[in-house]
Amino acid sequence: MEFDHEWAEQKLDMERRHGQLEKYIAEYLPELKYMDPGLVIDIGPGPGDFMAMCESMGHSSLGVDGNRDGEGGMGGAYISRCEEYWEEFGVDVWQCGLDDFLFSDRKPASNSCCLINSRGSIEQALSHCMVGAPHHKHHKATLLDWNRESGLVWL
Repeated sequence: MEFDHEWAEQKLDMERRHGQLEKYIAEYLPELKYMDPGLVIDIGPGPGDFMAMCESMGHSSLGVDGNRDGEGGMGGAYISRCEEYWEEFGVDVWQCGLDDFLFSDRKPASNSCCLINSRGSIEQALSHCMVGAPHHKHHKATLLDWNRESGLVWL
């Protein structure tokens, strides 16, 4: 699949991602390898490779991403390719937006959450709450700001 931006293609370089994720887990989440199995919720899961790694360690996983029809994320071609990876990895991703996930009556099958990971782009899972040029146009979260009128509670 061809992408609008070379950036998106590099973002899905799975060999590079695998090395980055191994380093991330070793540095920040080494206990994932040894803790009792539980649910890992991945906010902004990209292609779902972090979820797949967690599942290989015995955990269950759930990805929470922005609505499929939103334009605030990475762009349609990137999302379509990620959907192919989700199927390939066999991971479950809810494309509902983070706030809809948090306030929904729909709940994950497992009640035993052991980690909520937001290494991915939280601004994509909450893209409808962001203002500024859509993320897929520039890929810089710093160019976005929170829409304080979005209905989320802000402290």
